[in-house]
Amino acid sequence: MTPLDPASDGALRPFFIINPQSSAVRKRGSRLEKIAQDREIPMVHTQLVSELPDILKAALDTGANWICIEGGDGTIQATMTAYMEIVDQLVTHPRFSLLPGGMTNQVARQIGLKRPGRKRITAILDGKDPEISQMPMLDIQLGKDTQKHGFLFSTGALPMATQYYFDHVHKDGKGGAGAVTQMIVKGFTGNDTSREQIYRASPLSLRVTGNKEETHLDQDHLTTVVTTLPGLMLGLDPFWGDGDGALRLTYVREDAQRILRHLISLWTGQKNKSRAEDGIESFNAEVLRYKYKGPVVLDGESLHTPDGHIEIRATEPIEFWR
Repeated sequence: MTPLDPASDGALRPFFIINPQSSAVRKRGSRLEKIAQDREIPMVHTQLVSELPDILKAALDTGANWICIEGGDGTIQATMTAYMEIVDQLVTHPRFSLLPGGMTNQVARQIGLKRPGRKRITAILDGKDPEISQMPMLDIQLGKDTQKHGFLFSTGALPMATQYYFDHVHKDGKGGAGAVTQMIVKGFTGNDTSREQIYRASPLSLRVTGNKEETHLDQDHLTTVVTTLPGLMLGLDPFWGDGDGALRLTYVREDAQRILRHLISLWTGQKNKSRAEDGIESFNAEVLRYKYKGPVVLDGESLHTPDGHIEIRATEPIEFWR
């Protein structure tokens, strides 16, 4: 991608995208909307994925060079996917800022604005230098015809636990950060019956390409987790692979042992430790090729995998401001 020269006249031209139905925005109101009204900044309210490519294209055609997105993981994923649909048509490319506004805000917590986000936005508008990170996205090919982009992909137990949460917890109005994690921990620490209620092992064939090597994983698994982010929720970074590949993968075998103990050791920063003998492995990869027909989640949203073939690569880095 071509780096953005903010404008020939050096001006910063923001554009705000707000999902009014995102959980936190709906409850507490939008932080971006007030700034837009005070500063006469163009903004749009939308919750329709189909509108986003046209919204972004129109904004960029009018000179916008800083796109601020307020919503949850689903809103961010949909907007960034729409951006990737038109990126090849662009001569210069905008920067993005992410404000957490949903029920799940995994992406914004890692590379977005921390609360109070409104102060950071106004400070940047007033000329303060932003904190800049260059982050690729996951480029996911589903079968022959469907392409998606996002930041956190998972198979097996994590999608099952997510669905269990929505079916049995969230429907009663309960929420909060880390709720899905609580479901998984409940499965790890409970008896076999409680674990089977939340998730189960599923067949998987996976080719991991990186470091000029290829690893084949071909057996039932509990879960795989793939990201380009520097970490996950609650300060957990469960990735310790070697090499330069931008894809960070952790794989958990069906018969994995002492999973909760390993999670705790990772939380405390013990990365230089092999967990392969307990059925848990981590890789830095360039390409991942799945043959898998079970549940899949990308940034909290379920994906349809029409033929069970999934190929994942990393995009070129995108610039994020906070």
